[in-house]
Amino acid sequence: MVVLWLAQLFVFVAIILSAIFGNSLVIVAVWRNRKLRTWTNYFVVSLAFADTLVALGAMSFNASQTLNEGRWVWGQVMCDLWNSLDVYFCTTSILHLCCISVDRYYAICKPLQYPLTMTARTVRIMLTAIWILPGFVSFLPIFGGFYTTEANLHARSKVLEQCDFEVNGTYAVVSSSISFWLPAVVMIITYYRIYREAAQQEHILYRTKVAAALLNKHLQISEIPISVQNNSSS
Repeated sequence: MVVLWLAQLFVFVAIILSAIFGNSLVIVAVWRNRKLRTWTNYFVVSLAFADTLVALGAMSFNASQTLNEGRWVWGQVMCDLWNSLDVYFCTTSILHLCCISVDRYYAICKPLQYPLTMTARTVRIMLTAIWILPGFVSFLPIFGGFYTTEANLHARSKVLEQCDFEVNGTYAVVSSSISFWLPAVVMIITYYRIYREAAQQEHILYRTKVAAALLNKHLQISEIPISVQNNSSS
């Protein structure tokens, strides 16, 4: 049992430290290199910061509960805090990915509108919304107690070493829609349009190369030097 406990501890510590180290490298890379300071990378840096907080604020409590064989030893207030942080950071990460997909959509599909749309003000508003909106589906309903059922609230008051995240139907629908379904729909639409635009550009490039190859072949058959043909055209 001791060996298994130490193995679990090692795995959790390795995962947490790897997450912190990896995301820290992303933040430092953008901070040290001016060429990487683009609007898209600002979203990436913010996402890396959110994932770092996930490792510190959510994964650490999860490791504690697992290592204590499912027993919660931090009290009910910290239980609500852990559940809130878990929902908050997961929602924040997904919203970051959603905003990155929108940014890439404008950059690839509407390049002329991109500088006018993705301005510094727009990026600041999007980042502010990313960090504020998840609070309305995490801290507010969880600490308010209306995220779960009455039976679960009654059971928690009697079993202090239990920290289960049992939700009611209303919260499950609202939270999953904001945290997953709506961002997922946006990402599917934007990346599908990006795929169509890339396929169209690839088709145009292929036709251009084929036309150039046919022209080159025609000039060779006609024994007309390409350089002479270009000079005469100019």
